Amino acid sequence: MLPDQEKFHASGLAAQVDHIRNTIKRFDEATLAAAYSIRDAEMRLGEATLTQADAEATWDAACAVAPHAPGIITMLSNLESLPVRIQTVPPELVTDTNIARITDALRFIDNELNNYFADSDTAHLTNALDTGLQSLHQALRRSFGYWQKGPDPETVTADLDLRPERRDKLTGKLLAALQGWIPGSVAQLRGSLGTGTADKYSDIDICWVVPDQDFTEAADTLGAALSQCTAVLALRADPEFARWQPGRPPRSGMVRSRQRD
Repeated sequence: MLPDQEKFHASGLAAQVDHIRNTIKRFDEATLAAAYSIRDAEMRLGEATLTQADAEATWDAACAVAPHAPGIITMLSNLESLPVRIQTVPPELVTDTNIARITDALRFIDNELNNYFADSDTAHLTNALDTGLQSLHQALRRSFGYWQKGPDPETVTADLDLRPERRDKLTGKLLAALQGWIPGSVAQLRGSLGTGTADKYSDIDICWVVPDQDFTEAADTLGAALSQCTAVLALRADPEFARWQPGRPPRSGMVRSRQRD
């Protein structure tokens, strides 16, 4: 088993996903058949073995039998893609913080589905298939979705466009992205850009100060924050950087990011 596969199982995510799948199997046969007919129609439409009109007719027929059928099949599709998502993102993003964020979203879905089967209140079903799925998407985007890792740095051709205005534009984006990522944080230029002594070869040095309670979140999702601006090719950090815990003396560390503009 690969390291990230082990992380998926050891974290409890695999068990949580399996539990939700088993809960979904509690729907009656007609509802499940309607949901799977939608999936079959979507696959055949993608394979060009079904016309758009026939696919839409299948969708309408399924919704007539079970209005929540589209939500059920969308939920199952998202659950099936989750382990692949975990295995394909850069290992540095598969952190305890990100795993916990995704786990919380899955638990909400699981709880609301079970509440629905306990009291038949469709509000719980809507919460699971609508609000819950949106929360899962947000958790995945926050953890992995903004990462745009580029090619292997060793294969990237050097970019020799050293115009200061180009660097200044990227600098502004980076500062705004960091401060927007963690509310209450402050990002400021340091080094030669901060002192006004930069030349065309100067890199971008940024000091990002975050509230103590957000330090782990900032450390674990820094790559995602930076990649809102441009593709991240490499990200290297002090090994001790993310081991700080609230209550200990203030922690600082250096992170080096290589990005493509």
